[in-house]
Amino acid sequence: MINNSAMIVGLIFAFLGGVFIAKYGVKTSMVVWSYINIAVSLGLFALCMVMGPWGMKQIGIGGWPMIIYVGLMMGKNAAQMVLNTAEGMMRADIADYELDRSGNFMPGMVGACYTFTEKLIASLGSTFVTFAVALIGYTTVMPQMGDKPSIPLFFLTMGMVYGMPILGWICNLVAMKFYELDKERMVEIQTNIAEKKKALSAKK
Repeated sequence: MINNSAMIVGLIFAFLGGVFIAKYGVKTSMVVWSYINIAVSLGLFALCMVMGPWGMKQIGIGGWPMIIYVGLMMGKNAAQMVLNTAEGMMRADIADYELDRSGNFMPGMVGACYTFTEKLIASLGSTFVTFAVALIGYTTVMPQMGDKPSIPLFFLTMGMVYGMPILGWICNLVAMKFYELDKERMVEIQTNIAEKKKALSAKK
């Protein structure tokens, strides 16, 4: 319920994120909001570590644990929504780059490559989680609501929920060091495309 209510803030930031991306460009937005996602997730991780396996239920009862958790979850959903918006705009930038580079406009191909990679990673993620849960003793059934808390399950959950996403955002930061399509480069590409279209129209 807490996570669902925090999603409302994320939807608002989908719009605000578009404004930020339009002003600073996709590359800068990916870097800035990857750092923000890492920071907020580390905050959530720290809160959960303080609560421990047997104190997590305090979040659902109320008081300061719930207030802090809700605030951090709102920040996390907002930051993730901005990155999701940036991903969509990045695909459009790549399609424009290819149009300028080769003259081929292939948004469908760019989208298909992205979707294939996303589905592949998602399927591998499910397999990874299954093996990880089996390693802590859940060989015949997945962890169920109401199971007694345990240290292995707690740390496995922390690794899956916060550790793996943080690793992904670090990969974002590394990839952006090799990504050349910043705001200035995209202005140049859009100008080139406009000039080519103008020249083509003049020939006709």
